[in-house]
Amino acid sequence: AFLSGIVTTAVLQSSSVVSFITLAFVGSGIILLQNAFAVLLGANIGTAISNFVIATLGFSMNIEVIWYPLLGTAGILLIAFENNKKIHQICSFAIGFSFLFIALSFMKNGMLDSVKNFDLSAYASYPPVAFVVIGFIMTLLIQSSSATVAITLSALYAKAISFELAVAIVVGSELGTALKLLFGTAGGFPEKKRLAVGSIILNLLTTVFATIFLQPLIRLVTITLNVNDPLIGLVVFQTIINVLSAL
Repeated sequence: AFLSGIVTTAVLQSSSVVSFITLAFVGSGIILLQNAFAVLLGANIGTAISNFVIATLGFSMNIEVIWYPLLGTAGILLIAFENNKKIHQICSFAIGFSFLFIALSFMKNGMLDSVKNFDLSAYASYPPVAFVVIGFIMTLLIQSSSATVAITLSALYAKAISFELAVAIVVGSELGTALKLLFGTAGGFPEKKRLAVGSIILNLLTTVFATIFLQPLIRLVTITLNVNDPLIGLVVFQTIINVLSAL
């Protein structure tokens, strides 16, 4: 169950989808509650893997050269082979994957323009705890920790925020992404509510401990592991706290 949570989230690029599918399965008795918890633990790590792909491919490659041709080719094949189920699924995946990185390009360019037009240095004086709260609120509103991390990577790429504040936002997103399960438990079975509450408790503890040990974790990434690229470092940080949480 744990490994399936990792793989499924990495493939689907969304821990939210995996979480709601798991919620439905445990509510209908298809899987046990303990296995459902294991899937969600794996989904947290799978999200970090997805973000690693974004951090490497989304900022190191020219979006126009790769993803627009892929989008066009997949669209043409989707129409030409609409009766072929396998090709249809592959093309649909390629289109969705292309839109993910095209959207990332818009966020990246928008953040670069924001740095030029607005003075963001005033916010840099805020304590990291304030950015933990910002990460929590952002994720709660947009219901996607991956989107929060993508926005944070864009801000970090544009040098709008420091690495320390970026990791604080990621810490806050851990709790924000867990609250979405409450929306799927209204009028549901007790097992669904237990899964949602358990996920919230787990992510709350992860957020609290990651906030307390924020500086040692940052030193672990930047000094011990010697990760020089801040974008990769941010994803490595997220992976570490999710692995520790799972353990």
